[in-house]
Amino acid sequence: MSGRFDAIVLGGGPAGEVAVNVLARAGLRVALVERELIGGECGYWACMPTKTLLRPPEVRSESERTAGVSTPELDWRRVAAYRDWMIRHLDDSKQVARYEERGVTVVKAEGRLAGPGRVEADGRVLEGERIVVAAGSEPVIPPIQGLSEAGYWTNREATTVHEVPATAIVVGGGPVGIELGQILPASAPR
Repeated sequence: MSGRFDAIVLGGGPAGEVAVNVLARAGLRVALVERELIGGECGYWACMPTKTLLRPPEVRSESERTAGVSTPELDWRRVAAYRDWMIRHLDDSKQVARYEERGVTVVKAEGRLAGPGRVEADGRVLEGERIVVAAGSEPVIPPIQGLSEAGYWTNREATTVHEVPATAIVVGGGPVGIELGQILPASAPR
């Protein structure tokens, strides 16, 4: 099975989604190849869940510094349920359907460049004049002695946690690391 397209977008994270939408609005025949979830790290394991998880502790902290206001209890179970709703319960089927309704061919598989104007994905050869590579990101596990034995989370486990640990160490100072450094202590059992 093969297909010919005006444009093929490899990766359905934020950059890939922008590319698909711009190309489709321009009337081009577009294929989107995504190995995981459309929305990528940002939509499921970074931006969306961290912003959702930051707000309840922020509200509680504001109340602690406001005269005449009781400090609300943080109900982590409800916070996690709302986070799960915000990240669509890690299900992109509605996004896939919306793209397909707009005429975008969605291939849910790992894709690879297979020569000029060619992408292979899930046994298919897709051909196109334009190929946009929006590869996204992967967590990097630092070579810290004993880390594997001690166990660790990446952003994926940390942003989808259903029970906040009493203690945690955050290694990494990127946006997600900084946000987790705020979320985890503010949400930990008191």
